[in-house]
Amino acid sequence: MFSLVSQENQNTESIFTLLDMDKFLMLALAILVMPACKPFVDASSCDETQRAINDANFFILTSLPPLNGEVQSVQIVGSQNNEYGALRFARCRRLASYERAKTLNTAHGSTIVRDNVRWRNDKGWMREYIRQTRSATGNISKMVMREQFYTDSLGRIVRAENVSATQQPPKVLHTTTYQYDDRHRLVRKTVNGGMMVMLAVDYRYTDGRLSRMADSDSTSTLRWDEKGRWISRETTSTYNGPRQARCLGWDPEGNCTAEYGEQPAAGAMKDQSLHYQYTYYPR
Repeated sequence: MFSLVSQENQNTESIFTLLDMDKFLMLALAILVMPACKPFVDASSCDETQRAINDANFFILTSLPPLNGEVQSVQIVGSQNNEYGALRFARCRRLASYERAKTLNTAHGSTIVRDNVRWRNDKGWMREYIRQTRSATGNISKMVMREQFYTDSLGRIVRAENVSATQQPPKVLHTTTYQYDDRHRLVRKTVNGGMMVMLAVDYRYTDGRLSRMADSDSTSTLRWDEKGRWISRETTSTYNGPRQARCLGWDPEGNCTAEYGEQPAAGAMKDQSLHYQYTYYPR
């Protein structure tokens, strides 16, 4: 049911790679922002508000929709490109770490892609994306991107800075800001800088579940069943062909265990499957 990928790398997408888009919001938020160093919440303080904040942060950090149950870890294995992923959570579904890796082989060389998110006590959440390519002639090129996230007094991510660390000194590429509704659900992401002057993504919910994401170039529609289990996702884009994904099975908690998707690649439709294995905290 999901896929995590850096915004700068559309090739590492799986099915739930939710909209490749970045955006920036209001300067006023910068006054309220502080480094994301809110301590991990324990189980006793896991009320509805805290869980909503944790789920929204999880979505921002991984591009994955919230999971069901008191999940402790997730292992992801892809059918192609030696794809592997691992997620770990503290109590109350608070993301502790995320990593994803895959290898892309072509006639011109081999590319290793790594994407990870870590919590650092001195800085909060930090994301690092590394893409290293070895050409058929043995030449190696490497790209490193880092993203620092900042939170407000409630612990919600409200701003992020994307930095290119490939060159020295590092260069800020763009800044992203996030807006929420009164239920702490993400409703808008705005990116300033980069290839576009500004780009905004809007999020809509149906029966409490994320059902639509849209910007000026693409729209994604998500469907859920009456038990709150993810069923499918369809994406249409101005510049790319349609992409779709669907869940083939769920575990007892209602989390997807097998995902199948199709997306255009080199003039044809490319399919991919992902398998997920979960562990949960004891009740």
